[in-house]
This record gives sequence, structure tokens and C-alpha cells, in this order.
Amino acid sequence: MSDRDWGTRLTPAAAKRQSDTTRLAMIVLGREAAISFMNEPNHQLGGRPIDLVIESEEGRERVEGELAGIEYLQACVKKE
Repeated sequence: MSDRDWGTRLTPAAAKRQSDTTRLAMIVLGREAAISFMNEPNHQLGGRPIDLVIESEEGRERVEGELAGIEYLQACVKKE
């Protein structure tokens, strides 16, 4: 669970980062896989992607970079 209290509202910037990045994850991974990706700890990123995205723009960039890498690998596999 994140350090954020569930009763605490997100700032508009954090809510936008969360929404945009979750939408991107769904495009890249599909709905169910995106939900898992965003909510499960990711050792390469050092935390849950959803928490990193909410915390900062830097976190968003790291998570979206990870998604770009996944998308690239999927495209390479499809070419084979």
C-alpha cells in the first residue's frame, strides 16, 4: 500500500498523470494486464507504477519509459 492516505484527494496534476498513464498502459497492455502492471510492485522501477506516477512527473516519465520498452518489445516479436 502507498504512503498516500486513501482519504486524501489527488492534486489536479497528480490525477491527470494517473489518468493519462493508466490510459497509456491500457493501450499498450490491454485492460487486465494494465491494472496489474500499474498496481503491482515493479522491481525495475522501485515501486508500484501507480504510486510513482502520482508522486511526480519524474515517476510518470519512468513508468511511461517502461511502457515504451514493453511496446517496443511487443512490436519486435510481431515482426518475427
